[in-house]
Amino acid sequence: REDCAGRRVMPSYQNAQEAETLLEAAPLTPGKSASLNEPSSSTRKFAGMAIAATALIAGVAGVTHATGKTAPAAALSEEIKSDWMNPIVENPTVHESSTGWYFYKSATIARTGTVDVVADFMARHTGGSACDAVNLGCDGYKITCVYGADSDVDDSTTSMMWDRQLHYVHAPKLHSHAVDGDDMGTDGWMDFMEESYDGMSEFNGFMHNKFTMFTGDIEAKAVELQNDNHKTMKRLSVYHEGGYSASITVSLEGYIWEFVGFAPDACANPEAADCSYALWSEDECPAAHTVDVNMTALTGMIAREQERKQAGDQFGTGYANSSMWISNSIASSNIFSDEMTLNFDLLKNRTQAQVRYSGGTESAGSPTCNVATVAYANLNQEYSGQDDHVTLKYVTNWKQQNATSKRTEKTYSITDYETYIARVHKKYLTRPHSGNPDDMWRNWDHFLDQHVGIKWYEDTPNVDVCYNHNQDITSMLKDHHISCGKRAVDGDGDHFYTATPASTMSLEYNTECNYGAMGETNVCTCNAENSNELAFFMNETDQNGSIDDDEYGCHHDDEY
Repeated sequence: REDCAGRRVMPSYQNAQEAETLLEAAPLTPGKSASLNEPSSSTRKFAGMAIAATALIAGVAGVTHATGKTAPAAALSEEIKSDWMNPIVENPTVHESSTGWYFYKSATIARTGTVDVVADFMARHTGGSACDAVNLGCDGYKITCVYGADSDVDDSTTSMMWDRQLHYVHAPKLHSHAVDGDDMGTDGWMDFMEESYDGMSEFNGFMHNKFTMFTGDIEAKAVELQNDNHKTMKRLSVYHEGGYSASITVSLEGYIWEFVGFAPDACANPEAADCSYALWSEDECPAAHTVDVNMTALTGMIAREQERKQAGDQFGTGYANSSMWISNSIASSNIFSDEMTLNFDLLKNRTQAQVRYSGGTESAGSPTCNVATVAYANLNQEYSGQDDHVTLKYVTNWKQQNATSKRTEKTYSITDYETYIARVHKKYLTRPHSGNPDDMWRNWDHFLDQHVGIKWYEDTPNVDVCYNHNQDITSMLKDHHISCGKRAVDGDGDHFYTATPASTMSLEYNTECNYGAMGETNVCTCNAENSNELAFFMNETDQNGSIDDDEYGCHHDDEY
């Protein structure tokens, strides 16, 4: 095998025989050589994400949710549940270096034709820096900004390596329908959620799907959004250091952005007539909206680094943003299901995550919901500041499991959403064109673009440690039959986009090094398989007709 610094050119495919391998992933088992011609030793069946369209919620014995009733299980077929829960090989290796995993990005989906709307909102309202619409090929774009603190270090290399990114992915050519021609897909679900919010007039459970941003001046953000005619919802949470935190939520193309900060002075008493914010109600699950960060410290960090930037300090680029990404939330039908328990166990065993549970009690003000918060505490925080860290919250709000579109009057549940996405994963991620069940990892569907990214990072990269983590993730996914779309990016390592069981957002693992066969593919949204290598073979072109146009998102013939 070659180390991360050893580069080799990936060939473009030249003949029909090679084209037949375009959708074969050949994920390597630890210890195997990185050879395209070496077949995988496993002939296991990848069960993937098969979920019955009409599956009903079933009870799980011994699991009780916040109301004291038996908690419902996710609507997963017993056959598939058996595959996930009974891996062929258990390999719970905890590596010697355990300080490098962290949440580095999150992404959601932009409805067809909304690139300009999303890019404008993100650049003008989210407080990010280095905002851009990056061409991914043809009419595909990654609309992105950078958030967080990465400039407490004294060199630009480390400053740039510690990243916080939020994306919208616009890719209308990618597969996203559970049944060909159905009226949902990614656009249909985003339409439904936007319509169910009814101008942010009333809370529903799908609003738990959100980015949460800290801002130093919450009232300025409220005025800014109001002046641009955005509908908002304004709430208060009890802050752990005393007083209240204020929350402003707004929808951008069906996905929620929440801005939080110190509550204005007028809300020292939430019942005061001049306080325009209301406390989160019991049915809205206050435990899901608590602000866990040190807001005083973050305010100081942003102010200090903005002063450094104004003074011309060459570092400090990470603080060019006026807000910081502090959390992501995912609505869940049942955080106590077997599938979610597996997800949490894998995060703890393979990435050293910490998982904390809250809600479910009268004293917490959230007796009808449960929250699982996933966090990382590692030494790399010294590079970004000890108060700059991101958490991931899975929320089961037992009182808010359904929502209704005000336009179509159709009602869908969180379970419906999970089930639909799982059926899409099953349809498109488990197709072995080679006949080898291991050869699936070059497939793709658009719901994989809705993900939370977890990165392995070292300030001084160690090739062997990186490979070790890379192959541990590979084994984890194969052993538990979790489908995956793997993409390899020059200079940014292997990205494992997983069909995470019972989750509407994929967990993406990024190991910062490449360990794989010749022919691994990068992204290209000119084809439904999201493959630049396939684009080369099919001679797919951008609007200018040039496959090698430097402005074209698939021009890269990556080197490893």
